[in-house]
Amino acid sequence: MESKEFAEAATLAASIREGRPKDPVGHALLADVYVAAQLWPKALDVLEQGMRMAPDPGLVRRLHLVHLRHGKADQANAVVARWLSSYQKDVVIRRYIAENAILRKDFVTAKRYFQEILALQPKNAEDLNNLAWTLAHIKDPQALGISEQAYALAPNSAAAADTLGWLLVDQGDFGRGLPLLEKAAKLAPDAMPVRLNFARALIKAGKKDVARRELEELSSKSLRSAAQGEIKALLRQLEAS
Repeated sequence: MESKEFAEAATLAASIREGRPKDPVGHALLADVYVAAQLWPKALDVLEQGMRMAPDPGLVRRLHLVHLRHGKADQANAVVARWLSSYQKDVVIRRYIAENAILRKDFVTAKRYFQEILALQPKNAEDLNNLAWTLAHIKDPQALGISEQAYALAPNSAAAADTLGWLLVDQGDFGRGLPLLEKAAKLAPDAMPVRLNFARALIKAGKKDVARRELEELSSKSLRSAAQGEIKALLRQLEAS
């Protein structure tokens, strides 16, 4: 596949599928080959056969994506609805749909599926944090309380500290928010979004010298990063203020 030898790749994947017809891996591999070759009807056919012979969340994800890429959102949604009607406690597909919705900035859909996951797993800190982050994007006032729950369950999670810290700073609570964002930055020193959130919060709090040092360090560490443009923009903002 990497060398675009799709015919040979399809032959190899088909041999795996034929040798293990009730294992989803062969169906998934063959579908991946057809997706890479942009042979959408063949990919759909393989995945639908796979779902009949070896139903699996991985095949559901692929079917959903192939329908979306083929411009068939209704069919994509129907695949998910059928799966969840049969596997009502499945959190894997719900999480996949929620994360996919976030990528499309469909935060209302993401909210729905994270809430469904939490109805099944109410003490899941990662999904609580994801729900809080999602709610923040639609200005839902429940975001802060849910973020507090996530952080209480996972106080050493950089993601939970980052979300809660930013929500507090956004409401003007720098006394609690900044230390949390600093903690998140220390827990995940190579996570650019977390470090940038800390820098933005420092600017918002008027701590320009500390923000400048943070941004200059980030700039030296991420010369080829996509974030370099944002870092420079924040440094320019500091210079202008």
